[in-house]
Amino acid sequence: MDEDKHAFISQELAETYLSALERSSGNCDLHEFLNWLVYKSDTSPDTALAITEQMLSMIKHREEPCHIWKSEEITNILASLLREADASDNLELIERTINVQDRLLELGTFGMDELYRLATDT
Repeated sequence: MDEDKHAFISQELAETYLSALERSSGNCDLHEFLNWLVYKSDTSPDTALAITEQMLSMIKHREEPCHIWKSEEITNILASLLREADASDNLELIERTINVQDRLLELGTFGMDELYRLATDT
């Protein structure tokens, strides 16, 4: 999906998609959703953070496993959110972003350990 098309996907549509995935059984495909979330993390970090939190909640509560295989996208999203939180000096935003990072680490999301290592080496 082109970046141009990502602009036409609303937060409400993303929330509806995640709600439908939580209730559905079978395949949990987040491939294009993560591409959109990368775009959103660059253009609207507050929205991206809220949607990422909802996505992680959906993964946790879903009866069948839902894995995040696209590590480059999720690390880009998290890096963008961490930069925004750091620049904001907003304690609530920082706490929410660190919570997202911790939840991704708990899920064993591929690439999170490397991102954490890079962040702590500086």
